[in-house]
Amino acid sequence: MKTVVVGNGILGLTCALRLAQRGRAVTVVGDPARPGSATFAAAAMLSAFGEIETGALATPAGKSKLELGSLATEHWNAFAEELGVPVSRGTYLLDAGDLGEVARFDAVVAALQEYDEPHAVVRPATVPGYAPLLPARRAVRIDREGWIDPRAVVAALERLLATAGVEQIAGTARRVLGAHGVELVDGLVIEGTHTLIANGASLTALLAASALPLHVQPVLFGVGTTLELATTGQHTACLRSRGVYSVPHADRVVVGSTNRIGPEPVDDPGAAARIIDGVVDLIDHNLGDAKVLRTNVGWRPTTADGYPLIGATSIPNLAIASGTRRDGFHLAPVIADHLAGVLNGERGDTRFAAFAPERPVIP
Repeated sequence: MKTVVVGNGILGLTCALRLAQRGRAVTVVGDPARPGSATFAAAAMLSAFGEIETGALATPAGKSKLELGSLATEHWNAFAEELGVPVSRGTYLLDAGDLGEVARFDAVVAALQEYDEPHAVVRPATVPGYAPLLPARRAVRIDREGWIDPRAVVAALERLLATAGVEQIAGTARRVLGAHGVELVDGLVIEGTHTLIANGASLTALLAASALPLHVQPVLFGVGTTLELATTGQHTACLRSRGVYSVPHADRVVVGSTNRIGPEPVDDPGAAARIIDGVVDLIDHNLGDAKVLRTNVGWRPTTADGYPLIGATSIPNLAIASGTRRDGFHLAPVIADHLAGVLNGERGDTRFAAFAPERPVIP
């Protein structure tokens, strides 16, 4: 049996690795340039509780997503060791003071308490690297949540895939041939017995071109921008405030975010200025003069209801992994374990049932 994986982002590569480790023959298809790569544009925050939005836990789907995110936090310890890429821990969520942010902060703290997640409410002045023009009123440190270098993770995955004998083909899918593989834009057909579509925000266009009898809600392009800034090393923790964050690495800090959602990717020429303004006001005014080392633009796959599309479809041996919005990197280990089982005829983690690809839109 051979599985064809369409997409070479974090989900496609991680799923391919787990399938290969189960003894499957695997071929990964993707453009090595990765245009609009949400993986490379990600700050790669490994966060579940820090992503909670007001009211999210009022639904079974919201609770399942949080539980899977918490499980992913645990999985990343072993996964990072397997990759040989270190994980950094320690995330601070800051209450910027407006009505919506106050409610979200309260929701996060309530969830941390309910699930006994290690945390501490601290004074903003004690947060490392925090020097905003507009100081927050409250802060909470979430001890287990952190971040990792996305480019180092992808490089490590590609090395592991090569060692495992996974074939990686440079190309773009024109249409999916059901469970039997994929046809590329150059006419090459890659055949298989199972197919996993993990091509991010391009899912809807590929399904339409494939004329498959599937009823999957549209996946939109959430165009996000991050900036990599040169720093002097004063930032040692992940800081998150109203619509902006900073994530430190050895020689730089990644700041974001912006998110323009639409049916097609669009340019956002004002994104960098908005990010810097937000960082100066809410994170650290010293970063306003930092040198920009690189600008990243990624297309976050975003569903109409904001929940992912993960699992088998009504076409036997055809599965989908998309719609993960800003959680794809963090959830990658648990999604890969689940889908590797599903594609081998197993039931998988039942909490993913809420996110079946052909489910109705969740209210």
